[in-house]
Amino acid sequence: MNKKKIQILVLILLGLLMAGLIPVTVSLTGGRDVGEFTAGDKRVLAWFLVAEVLIVAAMFWLANKIGKSNRAAHPERFQAEQPTATERRIRRRAIFLQILALILTMLAYFAGLVLGKTLEEGQRKTAEVLAVCLPGGAVLLGAVSFGIERVMARRFEKMTVKDMQDWLQAHREQAERVAEEKLRLLARIRRGSDALAALLTLLGLLTAFALGASFLTAAVVPVLLAAILTDLGLTRFRFPAPKTVLQDGFDLLDEREYPRLYALAQRAARASGREAPLCIVVTPDDNAGIGKIGDLDLIQLGVLLLNLLSEEELYTVLLHEYGHTGDRRVERETDYADWLENVRDRHMLIFASKFYFSLPDDLYGLHYGLFRFANSIGAETRADRAMAELGDARVAASALLKTHYADLYSFEESALEHPDRPNFASLIHAMLEERLEKLQAAIRERAEFYNQLICGEIRSRTASHPLQRERLAALGVTEYAILEDRSPEMYREETKRALRWLEERMIRRSDPEDYRSYHEELCKRVECWEKDGRPL
Repeated sequence: MNKKKIQILVLILLGLLMAGLIPVTVSLTGGRDVGEFTAGDKRVLAWFLVAEVLIVAAMFWLANKIGKSNRAAHPERFQAEQPTATERRIRRRAIFLQILALILTMLAYFAGLVLGKTLEEGQRKTAEVLAVCLPGGAVLLGAVSFGIERVMARRFEKMTVKDMQDWLQAHREQAERVAEEKLRLLARIRRGSDALAALLTLLGLLTAFALGASFLTAAVVPVLLAAILTDLGLTRFRFPAPKTVLQDGFDLLDEREYPRLYALAQRAARASGREAPLCIVVTPDDNAGIGKIGDLDLIQLGVLLLNLLSEEELYTVLLHEYGHTGDRRVERETDYADWLENVRDRHMLIFASKFYFSLPDDLYGLHYGLFRFANSIGAETRADRAMAELGDARVAASALLKTHYADLYSFEESALEHPDRPNFASLIHAMLEERLEKLQAAIRERAEFYNQLICGEIRSRTASHPLQRERLAALGVTEYAILEDRSPEMYREETKRALRWLEERMIRRSDPEDYRSYHEELCKRVECWEKDGRPL
C-alpha cells in the first residue's frame, strides 16, 4: 500500500474515531446528565472535548498533505491552479479562522456545561428553548437577507438598456455631491455587514452555550451547526494585506540598481505630503498607478511610459497619481472592495456565507461602482490640479499629450496586420522594444493629426476622464506641443535598462512548449478560416 492510500485510510479512521468517541464518552459517564456528573465523569468529558479538537486539526493537516502530494504527483493536472504565495497565506488564514471557530464553540459549549449546574429548572428550560430558537432565528435571518437580494436582482434584470443608462447617467449630475453621498453610504453598508458578522458569531457561541447549559448529551450535531454559525461570522474578519503579494508576479525594481527612478518617486511623494515607504514595479505597457499594501506605496510604471516620457514629465505623472491618494475614507472603501473581490470567497463555507451576506455585498458592489463612476471625472480633475500646483504646467501638458498620443496610436495599431511571431521571445520583443520604436515614430509623424482629433473629441456618456482639451485648458495650455526631452543620461539609461530587464524576465518565465502549442492552434484556426473563404 502506497503512502497516499495510507494517508487516505488514516483520514477515514480519524473521522470514524471522531464519531466513535461520542458513544464511548456516553458509556464511560454512565449515560448520566451533566448535572449528575462525578469528578471522574467531568475529566472524561474534558478529555473528549480536547480529543475532538485535536482530531479535527489532524484531519485538516492530513487533508492538506494529501492535496500537496496530489499536486506533486500530477503537476500537469494542477498546473493552472498553482497557488501564489499570497493565495497560500490567505488559505492558511481561512483555515486558522475555521479552527478558531471550532475551538471557541467548544469552549462556549463547555462553559455552558460547567455553569449549567448552577441554573434552576426554569432557567434550564429557557436554555433549551434558546438552543432551538437561536439557530432557527439565524436561518430565518439568512432567508430574509437572501430573499431581499433576489427581489433586487430581478428588479435590475427587468430594466431596459436605456433605463439602465439613464439611471447610471443620473449619477453624473451634481457628481461631487453624489460621490460624497455614496461614500457615506458605503461606510454604512460596510459597518452593517460587519455587525451582521458579529451577530452570527454571537449567535453561534450563544447557541453552543445554551446547548451545554441545557444538558443535552446528544448535542454533537447541533454544536457543529453552532460552530458553522461562528465560522460564518469569523470569516468576515479582514487581515491586513500580506506583503507576500510582492512575490506574486510583480517585477520589482531594486532601488540600488535604479536610484534615479526611486529618487524621482520619493521627490514626488514628499511634494504630495506622503511619507510612506515605496517600491516601484514595472509592467509591459504605458500605464501608471499607485496602490497600497499595508503602509507601503506600490508604484506601477509601464516600461513603455518610462521610455516615452522625460524625467520631469514622469515626475508630473507621479504627482498626478499621488493626487489620487491621501483620502483615508476612499482608501478604506477601496480596500474593502478589493477584499470582497479577491479574498472573501477563499473559505470552505462560501455558499453558506452568500446566504447571509449576498445582500450587503451586492449592495456594496453596486454603490461602489456608482461612487467610482460619479467620482471619476472630479478625481481626475483634482489629480491634474496637483500636477500644475506642485509641478510645471507646461511639462504636465506635454506628459498628458504623450500619453494621449499613445492611446490614439494603440487604437490605430489594433486595426493593423501584424507579422507572425513563431516564438515567445519574438512576441515579447515586438510588445516592448519594437512597439516603443513605432510609438515614438508615430508621435513624431502624426502629432498634428492627433491634435486635430483632440480638438474634435466628443464626450462619452460613460467617460471616466475629462476631455483631453479640457484637461489641457485647465492647465492653461492652448497650443498643443510636446517639450524637448532634456533628461539626464543616467535617467535615460535606467529606463532603457528597465525595459530590457523586464523583457528578459518575461521570456525566462515563459514555457516555450506552451507557446508553441498555442501558436500552432492559432495557425490551424487561420488555415481553416481561409479554406472556408474568410467569412466575416
